[in-house]
Order: sequence, then C-alpha cells, then structure tokens
Amino acid sequence: MSTFAKMKQAPLHGLEVLDLSSNDLTGSIPRELGYLRRLEVLDLDYNDLTGSIPKELGNLSRLEKLSLAGNPLTGSIPAELGNLHRLEELSLAGRRRGHLVWSTDWGE
Repeated sequence: MSTFAKMKQAPLHGLEVLDLSSNDLTGSIPRELGYLRRLEVLDLDYNDLTGSIPKELGNLSRLEKLSLAGNPLTGSIPAELGNLHRLEELSLAGRRRGHLVWSTDWGE
C-alpha cells in the first residue's frame, strides 16, 4: 500500500501548505494531490518517491512552490505544470537514480 493510500479519507481540501519533506516516503506521487485546490506550497523533498510527476498537479492553480528535489523521479515533466501561473519556485534538484525530461510542448 502506498504511503498516501488513505489521503482520500482525510479532510484536506482547505490545506494550503503540505510539507512532507525528509519523511522516507515511498511509492509514486499520488495524482489525488491535484484535488487540493487551495494548496500554495507542496514540498515532498528528499524522500524516495518514484515514477513520474502526475499531470494533475497542474490543477493546483494557487501553487506558489513545488519542491520535489532529492527523489528518483522519471519520465517527462508534464506540460500541465505550465498552468501554474502563480508558481514562483520549482525545485527538482539533487535527484538520485532518476531521470526527468522536459516536455516538448511547454507553453504551446
């Protein structure tokens, strides 16, 4: 079971800051995080999260900081992140064993 498996059951819809950095989280980043529409800061730095960045994170229209550094993520950075017009900080540095590729249709 994923570290985030019970997230749907928690009343998190009003959450503005979610900082789970350095918590030894495993599994993939749940696409359900994209339902937290009031989220302004999402910090998942330095865990062991794998897989790709879910395109649903592009639904977080209030997001100002997205920090995923230090996780072995793979795949393309989804073009939907281009919808994050309030985003001021995007951190993907220090990835271990992972490989991310910029999507070719950013801004189109």
